[in-house]
Amino acid sequence: MTYIVCIDNRFGLSFHNRRQSQDRLLRQRILSYAAGKLWMRPNSAKQFADCPPDTFFTADSPYAVPPDGYWFSEDPETLPAVKLILYRWNRVYPADAHFHFPGGQDAWLPVSMLDFPGYSHEQITEIIYIPKEDASCAEKISL
Repeated sequence: MTYIVCIDNRFGLSFHNRRQSQDRLLRQRILSYAAGKLWMRPNSAKQFADCPPDTFFTADSPYAVPPDGYWFSEDPETLPAVKLILYRWNRVYPADAHFHFPGGQDAWLPVSMLDFPGYSHEQITEIIYIPKEDASCAEKISL
């Protein structure tokens, strides 16, 4: 499973159970990337309400996601994953819930980084990580 999370510069996820931010161009990018294999909790699906219903699915648990699926999370949960995609807002927002890498950040290798403009954010950074144990052929990028 690929785990997708949006964070601020301090790995913040939410404040008082509310997402820090959202961006419509980022949603389109995530839907395109996941190509019909995107899953999320019903509460997260509210921000995808204007998207075609066959482009994502809802579930109460990430364990319902098939192995080749994508789980979009706004919760500070630690999940087993074969790949992580972090979208960084490049800002600092108030946060009381933070993202933690499964197994710790040292267990993950950044293999791709891309900056792109959002709709409401001048720049959003996409960073793709794979587990270091799977990184025999991957080349680390500098962050």
